[in-house]
Amino acid sequence: MRRISQEIPGLKVTLAGKGPEEKEILFAIRKAGLKETITLCGELSQQELYVAMQSSRLFLHTSSYEGYGMVCLEASYAGATVISFTRPMETLSPNWHVVKTPDEMVRMAVSFLRQPRPATGGDWKHIDDCAVEFAELFP
Repeated sequence: MRRISQEIPGLKVTLAGKGPEEKEILFAIRKAGLKETITLCGELSQQELYVAMQSSRLFLHTSSYEGYGMVCLEASYAGATVISFTRPMETLSPNWHVVKTPDEMVRMAVSFLRQPRPATGGDWKHIDDCAVEFAELFP
């Protein structure tokens, strides 16, 4: 995040979730000088998480060892552009990009964030529509 925030002034990052490593994450954020950039919002309800994903331009899945991540699919269906190291089981959606290295992830994220923000309004899906489409994937 430090490298991306150096390229994108005013970058705001939200980290959702709760776990035993929260103190270490907070320490790392402070040590990296990212206290004004990264917000830990804690555990969110499923609806709150979808709303957060819908308002996000970019979703970075930085794990290189986890298998196919359902959270990436959720973010993609909520309208966020996804950049990950893991590939989905089926065809990539147009807004899901797979990279091989952390440097490539940084370059792609910076390139994407430098583009103008897409128009909002009719192009965005309502959370209920996303949930229905998501449920239809698993009959």
